[in-house]
Order: sequence, then structure tokens, then C-alpha cells
Amino acid sequence: MGNQNDRDAIIDTFRRSGLELLRPETIHPTDATPFLILTSEDLEGPAFSHVLHFDAEMIEDHADYAKWVRQWARATGKEDKLSDASSHLNFEARTATLEYTLDGVPRRTEFEQADDWLNPEVAMDILDDFGDVPGRVRLFIDNGQGGTYVWLPEEGVAEFQELFPEAERS
Repeated sequence: MGNQNDRDAIIDTFRRSGLELLRPETIHPTDATPFLILTSEDLEGPAFSHVLHFDAEMIEDHADYAKWVRQWARATGKEDKLSDASSHLNFEARTATLEYTLDGVPRRTEFEQADDWLNPEVAMDILDDFGDVPGRVRLFIDNGQGGTYVWLPEEGVAEFQELFPEAERS
């Protein structure tokens, strides 16, 4: 795939599947593969609603865990339920903390952070807090070093999986 018609057809498939195109300007004009279009984003956010793409080797700064929590909130439509997200890293001591309030319930996690890889236990806690979206099915596309979560209405799953047969319910 490489022309504008292919690109538009991919975007239309995503829309029919239940994703809203929020920021078309994030999609580079030469991007014509489903994956590049789906995961397009800039500092302001992703191109599509209900999409969270990440690289697990992403922890470099104090704010990275808090930033990731805010990305989960945006992708799952829970931004209005999230407050007070903050994180702190101490690479020398190999420790970190993550704090946030979700739906009025404060969360605080202290954990080991040995390098720039996302702590898997913390990732699972965040998934537990944010992973379910009423009326939508959560799919995961594994890319080995991270992945992409997508939340779709049940009726959009089959058409989406025509573009991403590797997308699994998670």
C-alpha cells in the first residue's frame, strides 16, 4: 500500500471499526501502512481515540510513569476520573514511586526501577485500573518490545482484525 486512496481506505476501516480520528495532522502524508497510521501521534496526543501505543523501554525521566498513566486515561476515556498523577525515579537507588487518584481512590506504588524498561508489575496494575472500557473490547497487538492496545465495539472487531490478524483480545 502506498497511495492516498489506500491511506484513506485504512482510515475509513478504523472509523467503521469504532475509532474516531481526532488528530489527522499526526498522520504523515507518506504513511500508508495500517500500523503507522494507527499509531500516529505527536506531543499533543494520538491520531485516533481508544488507541495506546507504547515502547516498554520508555522510562527515562521522573514523569514518565505519570505520563503513561495519563495516556491510559486518555485512551480509555477516563481523563475526567484521573487526578494527581505523579511519579519519581531514583535510578541510583533503583527505586521509584507512582501516585495517582482514579475515580476518587488514591493509588500509590513503590517499586524497583533498575533501568529504562517499564516495570511489568506496575504495568499490570495500570492495566487493571484502566484496561476495561464499557461497551468496548480490548485488543492487543504485540510488537515484542511493547505494543498497541485498541478498544473497539464488538461489531468493529472483525473488520479491524482483517488489517491486524495478530490483534488478540486481552
